[in-house]
Amino acid sequence: MIKNSTSQKTKPEPIPEAVSSVILGIVSILAVVAIIASKGNVPYRGFDIWDIDSNIILVSVKWGWLFSIIGLILGILGMKSSAKKLAISGIVLSAITLLINLPAALYLFPR
Repeated sequence: MIKNSTSQKTKPEPIPEAVSSVILGIVSILAVVAIIASKGNVPYRGFDIWDIDSNIILVSVKWGWLFSIIGLILGILGMKSSAKKLAISGIVLSAITLLINLPAALYLFPR
């Protein structure tokens, strides 16, 4: 019998990880831009829950670092694909914003 070579299951390339890394890098840059746009006036006590600007800044500072870490992980996983340039750009974007956003979060929200 002749085996059909198309019936073999191939492992898909991790291109979605590289693309997701770039997207999360861009989202984390937007989080840093929201912090910079607030000009340092981050209201973390006594703000109105319906104040949209305050909530965007709080989410950016408190959770923006998470997008950077996930972007780094996905970028590293995406390095195995043919979309290495996308993975590298996602890693760079995520690393830069992590270096900016994590110290800001630790400073503004101490334990």
